[in-house]
Amino acid sequence: MADPTNDEIWGDLGDLLVAQGNPMEARGAYMRAYRIDPADSEWHRALISLGDTQLVLESLRANLNENDDESHGDLADLLMAAGEREEACEHYRLAAELDPSDEEWINHATECGYPIPEGWDSMHDTGWSGGVPGGIAGGWVSGWSVPEAGDLESLTRQLSQDADLLVRLGQAHLRAGNREEATKNLWDALLVEPTSEEALQSWMAAAQKTRREGLEKLRDIYPENDEVVGLLADHYLDLGLRDRARDLYDLAHRLDEDDPEWEAKRILLGSRP
Repeated sequence: MADPTNDEIWGDLGDLLVAQGNPMEARGAYMRAYRIDPADSEWHRALISLGDTQLVLESLRANLNENDDESHGDLADLLMAAGEREEACEHYRLAAELDPSDEEWINHATECGYPIPEGWDSMHDTGWSGGVPGGIAGGWVSGWSVPEAGDLESLTRQLSQDADLLVRLGQAHLRAGNREEATKNLWDALLVEPTSEEALQSWMAAAQKTRREGLEKLRDIYPENDEVVGLLADHYLDLGLRDRARDLYDLAHRLDEDDPEWEAKRILLGSRP
């Protein structure tokens, strides 16, 4: 309350409350952050992880910039995660029309069945020249080849290496009530990108675990990843466990002596330079 208009502080409070297993109180903190800066996607993701998808959807619809492809794309991403495919596809189409040079919108629009824009291939070194376009799913449009049964292994491998898609898949499963499958997808996303805040928060919501449990588990898997060790140290410091935090900052510093963050934090907690 010393700085009540700072959305980042309210968001940090929300993160801490989630980690302590207080999702209802965390929601209140995230709502304060969201009201201060409703355009910040970090608060969108946090509220969605706590089940407030419709609230965020209504806000994005109300504040949609009709002439901005990113505005349409952000809304489409959330609509797709919420299972509103038809409306999501329409916004992907509009985003692609506003910026036909953006491969992300082209990918999503064609996945929805819209035809590839004329001349798109000539605009890109990596543009499609037939076959299945970029991305995991590709677009099944007339005149393009569909994947063969033999492509299953490679497509599955691509999915297992795409943290963002695994997060979206996990969130969709969670919205559909498939908590076990959501937990698996979201943990797989963390294995690909262990420092992803969105993946961690979504996994906490699906697995009904704390931040500490998730970070400690990740540290066991990645004992030499200084970023993972540092995240756990940050969390211990949030909890007031200064000695544990200092020991882990020391370890993170040993793992990456060139990172000034670990050096600064360990010194602030009383370690020798």
